[in-house]
This record gives sequence, structure tokens and C-alpha cells, in this order.
Amino acid sequence: MRGRTLAILLLVALLLRIACGLSSLLTVVFDPLLVVAVLVAVLNKPGQTLLAGLLSGGLKDLWTGGWYGQYSFTHLVVSFVISKVGGLVDLARPFPVAAVLAVSTVAERGLRYALAVAFDRSVGEMQSPVIWILAIIANTILGLALRRLAQRLEGPSR
Repeated sequence: MRGRTLAILLLVALLLRIACGLSSLLTVVFDPLLVVAVLVAVLNKPGQTLLAGLLSGGLKDLWTGGWYGQYSFTHLVVSFVISKVGGLVDLARPFPVAAVLAVSTVAERGLRYALAVAFDRSVGEMQSPVIWILAIIANTILGLALRRLAQRLEGPSR
């Protein structure tokens, strides 16, 4: 993935995050910045994966204004693991990408809760399973749409 494509995807994700702020449910369900980190990780390029994880997590840390570094860490861990799995298995097709997006949504949320408990931070109210299922579906659909956009931006040769 070219740097220009990553920058455009991060900008689109940030704009989507801003738009999601209009509804509290959308804010809880959609995580477009995580989706970008996962899409870059699927390509199995470690340098870009770490950059995308840091940028997407850092933007989300700035956005939330909470415990700085929490999202940077979780995005880095999730994208790094996906990148390593991508080295063993072809994740470039739509179904594996959808599966990875679904699993990464759960993994990132679970890791965030584990960090909060480990560092004695307030977890807040645990989200219902319905919210988690909606998040899985929403992030998977969003990820497939952003994957399509990235393919168009990269051009037919890639």
C-alpha cells in the first residue's frame, strides 16, 4: 500500500469517526481507525503495519481524550498479530479479510478491557453482547468498503 493510499484511508476513517460522533450508538459500534490498521496488516508489510497501528491508535487516543496510549497499544498489538498470521495464510481475499475484521474487533475490545483491569482503570459499564455483535457486523462491512476504496486508489496493477 502506498503512503498516499494510507493517508487517504486514515483521513476517510477520521471523517467517519467525526460523523459517528453525531450518534452515541454509532460511536460505540463503529471503529474506522481500527479498520484501517487491520486492512494494512492484511497486506503483511511489517513497517507499514506498525505505522498504521501507531497512526490509527494515536488518532483515536487524541480523539477520545482518555488514557493516552491505550488505543495505540491495542491497535499495534492487533495489527502486528494479523500481519504475522498474514505471513502464514493468504488473507487478501474478501472472506478472510471479513473474518479478520470481525475477529480484530472483538480482540481489540477485549484487549482494551484487559488493559483497564490490569492497570486498575475504570472499565465503565460493560457493553452488551448486542453492541459487540453490531460492532463486528459494522466494522466488517466498513472494512470491506474501505478495502474496495484502497484497491481503487492503488490501481489495477496492484
